[in-house]
Amino acid sequence: FPLLEAHFREVYPCDWLSPAAETGPLHSRLLGRGVAGPVADAFRRLFDQAAIVWANAPLERARELAQQGEHDAALREFSTALERQGANWAVLDEIARFLVYTARDYARGAEIARLALGLNPISPELWNTCGDALYYLDRMGEAHAAFLRAQALNPDDPRAYLNLAYTHAWRKDPAAALHAIAEGLRCDTAATCQDNLLQQQQSILAALAARRQQEQKCIAHRLGRRG
Repeated sequence: FPLLEAHFREVYPCDWLSPAAETGPLHSRLLGRGVAGPVADAFRRLFDQAAIVWANAPLERARELAQQGEHDAALREFSTALERQGANWAVLDEIARFLVYTARDYARGAEIARLALGLNPISPELWNTCGDALYYLDRMGEAHAAFLRAQALNPDDPRAYLNLAYTHAWRKDPAAALHAIAEGLRCDTAATCQDNLLQQQQSILAALAARRQQEQKCIAHRLGRRG
């Protein structure tokens, strides 16, 4: 920042404004020529540390309450966080994940996830979360499309392949499901989805074995009747 400030004050003269106090990983500066007083005041007010703490406070409380199992209270704090940071896709993603995986409110989770995707449509995590909500709502076609989008955005996303294994199985396409599992195992270097991938693989193989057994019984029955 000192080097940037020196450049824009000396080499390319302009106003260089910073908040009175700031913290965290994000740091904001306002550059311009002849920045009007009200604009400068608004910048300092909105990007000051106190404003950021105020915006994040309900999110922090919601996380704590969720960890304590106080889901109704956490949901109220998430609602306040939504009011304060409704244009922040990362906050929307966290709220959607809470709704889908903790509160089991799949309809609202899908709604929030779609709002987040309107702000950041290239996030594989968001597409997976949205797809999960749609899957639990039995909107399988839409869920499958969401998982395909997640996989296209990140071809090395084991979570997307795991999700696709489920929707391919629902579509009565075990070959595609097993291929998705193989791809998921290939790229799951941290083994985050390994157990679920192997479990789904066993489920599909068991279903195929049961189908073959039933087919063999039918063939034997027909042969027996002919004899």
